[in-house]
Amino acid sequence: MSDKADAVIIGGGVMGCAIAYNLAKEGLKPVVIEKSDIGSEASGSNGGGVRQSARNLKEMPLAMESIRMYGHLHEELEMDVEYVQEGNLRLCTSEEELEVMRQAVENQKKVGLELKMLDRRQLLEINPHVGQKVIGASYCPTDGHAKRQGHRRCNR
Repeated sequence: MSDKADAVIIGGGVMGCAIAYNLAKEGLKPVVIEKSDIGSEASGSNGGGVRQSARNLKEMPLAMESIRMYGHLHEELEMDVEYVQEGNLRLCTSEEELEVMRQAVENQKKVGLELKMLDRRQLLEINPHVGQKVIGASYCPTDGHAKRQGHRRCNR
C-alpha cells in the first residue's frame, strides 16, 4: 500500500466529501484536508437546505443535477437520509426587492429552473405564517432539504 494520494481535496464539506467519494468510486485514493471536523463548517450549519434557486447561473447545472441525485442518495450511500422536496420561498418586503426577484426568476427560468413569482395571496396559500411585511416571493417547488429518515427537521 502506498502513502501517496491521487488527489488532495481542501475542505471536508459537502463538496469536498462528494468529490472524494466519487474519486474513490473510480479507484483513486483521495485525501481530504479539513481545518476542523468533517462537515462542521458551512455544510454542517445550514439546516440541511438543498436549493437551486438564487444560485449563480454558472452553478445552476450542478445544482440541478444535485437535486436529481438527492432522490437516490439513500440507496447509493446505504444510509437513512432522504431528500424532502417541499419547495423554497425567497421572501420580498418591498417593491424594489420584488423587481430584483422578478428579474432573477426570469434569468433562472431561462436556464431551465422551475420557478415562479408569488403575490401575497399565493404566498399565504403555501405558508400562512409569513409576516405582515412580506408582499411577495419567488417559489421553487423542487428545492427542499435533506434529513435523516424518521427525524424531524429542526427549523431555525
